[in-house]
Amino acid sequence: MSLPADAQMTVAEAFLMLGRDYPAIRQRVLDDQNDIRRHVNVFVDGENVRFAQGAATTVSNATEIWIYPALSGGCNCRSDDSPNDYESERKEFGDR
Repeated sequence: MSLPADAQMTVAEAFLMLGRDYPAIRQRVLDDQNDIRRHVNVFVDGENVRFAQGAATTVSNATEIWIYPALSGGCNCRSDDSPNDYESERKEFGDR
């Protein structure tokens, strides 16, 4: 999305504007109070807005905004597990 050269707005306003054409983005990034959802990380020019002014962080035409959903997961294994332990877990819990 491009803004007019002299436009200034907040991150929330930018997402609301983007949401006019892409409603799912607005719904996934902002909550009902137009605050950034807890499980979404938004960066403005490489800086996490949580450590700035949050959704009130100012953006302009020259600003780059990055959206990263939170990721989690991992392995339920110990460092001493042998490679064959996966087979026993697969048999016990099944392939998922």
